[in-house]
Amino acid sequence: MKINLFSPKSKDEDQSRREFILNILLSGVIILSSFAFFLALLNFLSGPDIYRGASVMMLLIILSLFCFLFYLSRKGKFIISSYFLISLLFLGAFYTSLNWGIELPTVIVTYSLIILISGILVSIKFSIFITAFTSIVYIGLGHLQSSGITHPELYWKQEMITSKDPIFLVVMFWVIQILTWLSYREIEKSLKRARRSEKELKKERDLLEIRVEERTKELKRTQLEKTAQLAELAEFGRLASGIVHDLANPLTSILLGLEDLRRNKNSTSETAGSIKLALDASKKMENFIKAIKKQLQKQEVKKLFNVNQEISQVMQVLSYRAHVAKVEISLINNSEEKIMILGNPMKFSQMVSNILINSIDACENIENAKVVLTLNKYKDNIKIIIKDNGCGVKKEIVEKVFDPFFTTKNPEKGTGLGLSIVKGVVENDFDGKIKMFSEVGKGTEISIGLPIRQDEAN
Repeated sequence: MKINLFSPKSKDEDQSRREFILNILLSGVIILSSFAFFLALLNFLSGPDIYRGASVMMLLIILSLFCFLFYLSRKGKFIISSYFLISLLFLGAFYTSLNWGIELPTVIVTYSLIILISGILVSIKFSIFITAFTSIVYIGLGHLQSSGITHPELYWKQEMITSKDPIFLVVMFWVIQILTWLSYREIEKSLKRARRSEKELKKERDLLEIRVEERTKELKRTQLEKTAQLAELAEFGRLASGIVHDLANPLTSILLGLEDLRRNKNSTSETAGSIKLALDASKKMENFIKAIKKQLQKQEVKKLFNVNQEISQVMQVLSYRAHVAKVEISLINNSEEKIMILGNPMKFSQMVSNILINSIDACENIENAKVVLTLNKYKDNIKIIIKDNGCGVKKEIVEKVFDPFFTTKNPEKGTGLGLSIVKGVVENDFDGKIKMFSEVGKGTEISIGLPIRQDEAN
């Protein structure tokens, strides 16, 4: 199984870049520390009395600390590991400058490396802080050394430079170069991803503008079609209103004539029975026409009206539609008394009608389809529940069904205005509340609560 020792675990792009550089840096430092330890150990064993280098035990402790920092980084705690690494390097540089002088080239390069690492692994602000702190420490050590307060070992100044002496500095130069290259490499990767994302974003923006333009044209076309449909409906309403008016007058004459015949004592019992049937049918037609007129009328009125009667008339008007759709509609009136409330009876009828139409449409092609309207009266309010066993709607759609022009029906069956109108009538005209509960495959329940107001209209 192949294991990548340098792969970052952080999900953040910037932190991932720093973690990757830290892992490589620690690996290199561990290798260099190992060489330094074994070299010091060999020199110490070859001549303990003349050995003047760093303590072998100290080098072993430093190597162990670097290994521990690498372990921390691989466990996802690379930020803590970065601070510890910088602190460890700083303590090493401070110890070296205190014991062998601030002029030692190794000290100068190490302090420079610390400043560079701080900017790459942490942040520029932290690098500025480290630079200021290092400057203060360096000046302070220089003052202590020049004043004779500290006595660093400066024997290295009198010794002749050998071919091995520059090796350590060269290694430090390459460490700085590698760190710079790694930082630039990771930044360049991020810039390439940013440029690629910018191109893709621009492409998506151009496509979005095209889609928005197409959608706008489609919406304008749909709006014109809806406006035309509404104009046609308005014209139909005006025509239907005239037809109802024209039918009402002859129907009145028929009713009067039938009533006179019924009162004629010379008529046979059979004729009287037929006349009674005709009279009942005519009265039913009269009630039907009255209910239709309420659906067509739009005038603003506010008066006391009978809730039971309005609901019964609406259900009578929709009985044929329910019959064609093979849907059984029924009324459960849990209040024996007559319920009178103040408001616009036409809008009330329109509200109940729109909900029942939606319920009937939702029950199409459903076996044993039923729509049940339940009427309850409490102290100061009434509650109307319309429940069906139709197709139902998804939970995420329930919150949108009262929005204007939102519909799940085909365009020829619905405009998306029905339930929006219902919500407006309930809340604005009757100060009520409306709720909807639905489950796909089980049906829908709409609950309406209306306060009972019987004060006189203004």
